[in-house]
Amino acid sequence: MPDSAVFDHYEVLTRDDGSLFELGRGAMGITYKAFDTSLRIPVALKVINSTYLNSEVARQRFVREARSAAQLRHRHVASVFHLGTEGETWFYAMEFIDGETLDALIKRQGPLAPVIALTITAQVARALNAASQHGLVHRDIKPANLMLVKEDDELVAKVIDFGLAKASVTGDGEDAATLSMGGFVGTPHFASPEQLEEKEIDGRSDIYSLGVTLWYMLAGQAPFAGSMAQVMSQHLSKPPPFEKLDKLPVPVAEVLKLMLAKDPADRFQTPNDLRKAIEAAIGKITGAGGAPAMTAEAVEQTEDFATLLDDSSMRSGMGSFETNSTIANRYRVAQSCGETNAGKVFRAYDTERKTEVRLIVLHAEALSDSVALCALEREVDKLLPVQHPNLLKIFGFETVDRGSFLVLEWTEGFTVLDLLKARRELDADEAIALLQQAAAGADQALSLGLNTLEFGLHQLHIHFPGQESVAKEKLLRSPLSSWPAFQLKLYPLGATRDFAASQTWAGAQTMIAGSEKSSVPGMDARPQYVQALGAVTYEILGGTLSPVALRSPGGPTARYTPLSTLSEEGNEVLRRALDPARSFPSVSEFAAALAGLRGLQVRRSESRAPMTAPTPPVAPTPTAPPPPSIPKRQTDKTPPPAPAVPRVPTHTAAPTPPPKTVPIALIGGLAALFLAIAAAAGFYFLHPKPKPIDTANPTANNNTSDSNTTGNSNTNTPLVADNTPVATPIPATPIPVTPIPVTPMPATPAPATPPPGPNRQELLKSAVTDAEILESNNDWAKSLDAWLKVAKEFPESPVGRNHLETMLNHLRDRPSPISFEEFQTMRGQILECAQQGVLSAMLLIGDTLRNRESRTAAQWLSAAAEKGDPTGMVQYGLMLKKGLGVPQDMEKAVSLFQAATDKGDPNGKYELASCYLNGQGVSVDADRAVKMLTEVADSGSDRAMDLLGYCYDHALGVPKDYKMAVDYYRKAADKGNFEAGGNLGIHYLQGEGVTANQKKAAELFEKGAKGGSALCMWLYASVLEKGVGVSKNPMLAITYYKKAAAGGIRQAVDWCNEHKVVYSEEN
Repeated sequence: MPDSAVFDHYEVLTRDDGSLFELGRGAMGITYKAFDTSLRIPVALKVINSTYLNSEVARQRFVREARSAAQLRHRHVASVFHLGTEGETWFYAMEFIDGETLDALIKRQGPLAPVIALTITAQVARALNAASQHGLVHRDIKPANLMLVKEDDELVAKVIDFGLAKASVTGDGEDAATLSMGGFVGTPHFASPEQLEEKEIDGRSDIYSLGVTLWYMLAGQAPFAGSMAQVMSQHLSKPPPFEKLDKLPVPVAEVLKLMLAKDPADRFQTPNDLRKAIEAAIGKITGAGGAPAMTAEAVEQTEDFATLLDDSSMRSGMGSFETNSTIANRYRVAQSCGETNAGKVFRAYDTERKTEVRLIVLHAEALSDSVALCALEREVDKLLPVQHPNLLKIFGFETVDRGSFLVLEWTEGFTVLDLLKARRELDADEAIALLQQAAAGADQALSLGLNTLEFGLHQLHIHFPGQESVAKEKLLRSPLSSWPAFQLKLYPLGATRDFAASQTWAGAQTMIAGSEKSSVPGMDARPQYVQALGAVTYEILGGTLSPVALRSPGGPTARYTPLSTLSEEGNEVLRRALDPARSFPSVSEFAAALAGLRGLQVRRSESRAPMTAPTPPVAPTPTAPPPPSIPKRQTDKTPPPAPAVPRVPTHTAAPTPPPKTVPIALIGGLAALFLAIAAAAGFYFLHPKPKPIDTANPTANNNTSDSNTTGNSNTNTPLVADNTPVATPIPATPIPVTPIPVTPMPATPAPATPPPGPNRQELLKSAVTDAEILESNNDWAKSLDAWLKVAKEFPESPVGRNHLETMLNHLRDRPSPISFEEFQTMRGQILECAQQGVLSAMLLIGDTLRNRESRTAAQWLSAAAEKGDPTGMVQYGLMLKKGLGVPQDMEKAVSLFQAATDKGDPNGKYELASCYLNGQGVSVDADRAVKMLTEVADSGSDRAMDLLGYCYDHALGVPKDYKMAVDYYRKAADKGNFEAGGNLGIHYLQGEGVTANQKKAAELFEKGAKGGSALCMWLYASVLEKGVGVSKNPMLAITYYKKAAAGGIRQAVDWCNEHKVVYSEEN
């Protein structure tokens, strides 16, 4: 289990219940409160939404977001000071603003006095003016993106979330428009008319949005209401209802009317012009010459505005839930139990039910979100009749003058998070015991249509029924087998997770296109439940998952890293559970599959005493670590001197009998015999015979250091050796001689047995430590060498091989793919890893050498496929399909695609569908192809969406339907598929399924061409040549024709040949 979520040197903080400290959720990511371990300060850490992790377009936008915001250094802008990646995840660190959003303030308190509203507006105008100097437009000015903080007794507004910032003048040549993910970007209630029409925008758009925000401050609501379509329509054509603000001072109304003009030319032209007008208006209202500072004294003169930063008022009703107080005439509060994202938790006694209950008092901001609140009430109504031992019982949702709160059953025990904090990780049998109970609860919830279970470790409650109190500390450190009867209870109200603990950051969605998925009626939550419990099991067994990798239901999972505590079969079960595309039919079947495996767990010897006979004492372990390699027996060192007092040889089974009196003649005879034996032994050791080769055990000859250390080989060697030391063999066994009570003749003392050396486990630990040190130095080649040594010298342990899998998986999955030059620096190590059976090494070789050394790539992709890896099957199948590195074999390619499909791989199913669509290796079956493509598209594949659009375009397996084609092309294009964008552009060009729009078509072609799509390069060249939707530019057209021809587009090749234009395949 990870101690916490860590991104580089930023550690995400947690709330009292162990959940990550979320500040808010936006379209592009989640913002956490974190701690900078270098500077020792709190920060706001924005992490890209896992929904977009597979989109290169989203990654570019996220990077641009951080860079845009980082250009601004202004008192009224939240500063950005770090951009980085953690594994596959992008993040950036911002200044942490400990204040309240303007949105939360208005919802809590109501409209503001005109002077205060104008002062806040003037401060935001200063921020926008600073942004305009960098050519930046915010594009999402709204109350939720304006923070209010107190600095030196003055209230200061700060603009946050430049996530939608657009460079209106890009000095670095980057075309910001090409980074759009498709569709309107912004919040419709606060968007400008030109935004809604998707026209080019500049700083005047932000002035309009700020005008709507000023209206919100003055009226307590936006000027237009209704459905999204109605709001957008009113922004475009209907004047704001100024009659509702007839009591406004005239100077305020005049400023507001100019800010809200429909035509940008009729508004203030710059933020600086706006600021000057606002200051003049304030002067007219107050009789002063300009805008006064928004001091605490000035605030106190407004309508109860002195409570702006009073945190107690932000938690309406919570202060009333004091110990021993009675709520709703029935709940007697016993104690406060901390805070969650939804609200504050209390332990109380229900005087009517005569039982203890848990109260969750919702934050005031949560109560102001009517949509979320209605959804919560519906979920509570569904849960009231539900009774199951593995689901936390919900008793009700009540509202009193002190606030609104949920009533749940009280659990006597602790959470799984508490358990892992004490134990670090559990044994497999213990994990399965918890999983089986969780599975029963999850399947019951699924049968009842409950799609909002919460699987966070802090929300998995272990309850000991019938216990008035439990010895938590003792139980937390005891094996589950010693526990009294217990129940694992799932928290059924995952909807409360989305309530921000404080609307002190941008907590609302800021985009219409691509908003985060949520549970909806009729949604099949089974794959998500299986995946979530797979993630829980993975963490319980000691694995570490990215904190955002599984946040989005149905989203892609991170590449699986095998657990050394599980067998290969156990790891495969977990890997399947984490992949929604290959999910189990039910959660219980996942639990049964894991529980049904034999040899599931590798016991760690340090966690239990070894089940062996008592061993003789060994020499103390030296303070310095032993050498990483297995030491050979030293025979050339001088043995230690013999002890002064004779001792019993260590191999003697019975104690030596007491001495007896014997005749002197017998003594002489024995002495002669002893001398003769000694002479024979000396001759033997001076003339040793060659050692015979043990043909029955060839491994012993290939690894002499192992045989010298461990003694006899055993085919059933445990994965981690026990602690029993093995005695060092002695060259020859001396004949035991009965001690004689006379002075012995002087003789050379027999060599003493050297102390036993380090055992296998100690050597393994030492080798692992050495490898970890090299890895920490970021020396890939040397660290791979070190881990290879671990894998080869300790084949009985999976530690080395599993770690090599992890390292090379990270190398394959990093944002920038490994270059051929970088591959060459560690080629030998990667090839050796592949020879050792490391799957990720085989795939890495295939990825890197596919076009340079196709034969080598095909060889290792074939090996990966033979190991049953779906990715290897698909990639090797593609090489067979193209005849790349191997003779073309369509039938074998199809069989590999089918095998990958049978394993639940969506890429395999896509390739198989393509074969059926085109009759490659199989008979044409368009109906079957469309069915498979629909299934893959439903799982989120943009390639399948694009090909489905093609099917509807050309009536392949479905009737011709241009609107359906456009719909699929648009969905794929929104996911960053440039070819789909090109196909969508063709429809805009021809007016099929959409209104003809040549300019839109040209924009899509240009976007795809700059994104590297050969198809779009050809299309863009065509419109450039003829001046369709774009200014005619024959020279630029030639450039793109050449690039498209080099990319293999037949029409571009024909054009180049016809016009005698030379192109190179290396272009």
